Amino acid sequence: MSDDLSVSGGGMHRVTTAEIGGYSAQLRQLSEEVASCRMLLDRVDRVVTGEDIVMANLPYSAALAEGAIDEARFFLEALVIDGQMLAGLLDTAASGYGLAEAMTQSMLRELAGRQAYGLGALMSSVPAIGGLFLLGAGVSVAGFAALAAIDQGSLVARWLEMNREVLNDPRTVELVRLGVMSVDDFGGGLLGLPSELVAFLGSDQIAVTGLAGTATVLTAGARAVGLLREGPVAATRMSKSRIDATAPSAVPAGFADRAARIPPSPQQIRIDRYEVTGEPDRFEVYIAGTKDFSPVTGEDPWDLTSNLGLVSGSELAGSTRALVQAMADAGVTAETPVMLTGHSQGAMLAMAVAGSGDYDVRGVLTLGGPTGQMDSPDVPVLKVEHAGDLVIAAGGLEKSTTAVIVTRDLFANTTVPLGTLLPSHDLSRYQQTAALIDGSGEAHVTAVGKSFDSFTRGAVSVETSTWQARRISEDATATR
Repeated sequence: MSDDLSVSGGGMHRVTTAEIGGYSAQLRQLSEEVASCRMLLDRVDRVVTGEDIVMANLPYSAALAEGAIDEARFFLEALVIDGQMLAGLLDTAASGYGLAEAMTQSMLRELAGRQAYGLGALMSSVPAIGGLFLLGAGVSVAGFAALAAIDQGSLVARWLEMNREVLNDPRTVELVRLGVMSVDDFGGGLLGLPSELVAFLGSDQIAVTGLAGTATVLTAGARAVGLLREGPVAATRMSKSRIDATAPSAVPAGFADRAARIPPSPQQIRIDRYEVTGEPDRFEVYIAGTKDFSPVTGEDPWDLTSNLGLVSGSELAGSTRALVQAMADAGVTAETPVMLTGHSQGAMLAMAVAGSGDYDVRGVLTLGGPTGQMDSPDVPVLKVEHAGDLVIAAGGLEKSTTAVIVTRDLFANTTVPLGTLLPSHDLSRYQQTAALIDGSGEAHVTAVGKSFDSFTRGAVSVETSTWQARRISEDATATR
């Protein structure tokens, strides 16, 4: 697997590799150390001057030493200037690449939108073709949603397995991203709306349609035929333990440690409560990914129904309500500092909670989350993405410039492994990528990491609880 990382965001249009970012940081550190050496030489030089050497009739070697100090000072000053200049050039190159990337993405988004609008207009003018197209799209969506239930030995499963390289190809991911962002354009053309109006309604300033609007319409249509229906949920504490904060691995050290704390099935939530002397308790919340992809709403609220609810921006998603309940039961309030880490649907939940404004969120770490069109909170946010992760594409294009995004092309130098359709989305592989990020040394990543690690500073004890959420029937609710 490829270990190459690329870093973007961080408040500017900037794309660089972690290797280049590490070089830039090392050059700046080297310049600072060289500047410190030069200051030491300045102090030595001020003790004995050339005039003192002549007046005291000191040996010739003293005069040579004085000249050597002057030469060394000049050389060190040149090193400081060169180091800072090279680091600046590396940053400039990264910024130029980022601007070019942003411009290219904007042009592709506009082109895809126009093509989708034109296709929708064509479908509306030829009803028979439009009907067949919509029928085929409906069958495709239903089939994709039911992938989790497909028998691994079936013809469809074998075909998908044979084409796993395509499913995990970064080019496929980018095409799906553009397709997701263009669904509203297609709908506008199909309805015969003016293209200018469609573009206006889908703009970031208005956002009446867009990805959230599409998810809302899709959910409403599915519920009309008995699918994707929400209901009451309950989160139950499954375990609780307390240890001293000084014990080994009691507190997370880096992104890999946090990724490793995302709970395994069947629990969906882990909450660590840190007691800090003289300060309010603080919490770290770890949230698992989707457990059930069926469009038929089941017992587990970490499902397709909640996924679409989160994409549409609804606070009524079952997993959202279960998470909020678990946090409240664990002691999280609007005043207690909290950090959030999530994978897949858990990433969407983390961003939704952070963006709600209901909590004192101090940072967010997402792994493989379709969060591109979700609002990014004004706190340190690190998003970890695999270039071939098709699930991320479902969230559309990334609109935040403040979040630091680390991308890894997981299978750039090897074949996609057998055994799972979307290995690029596996939590275990994201945990491996998080470990690489910890050692990257890139300046923006390091800054976010320091902010995260400072969160648990001063903790004296850690209370860990895990939670399992379930949908409950209306009859069970009535008898409680």
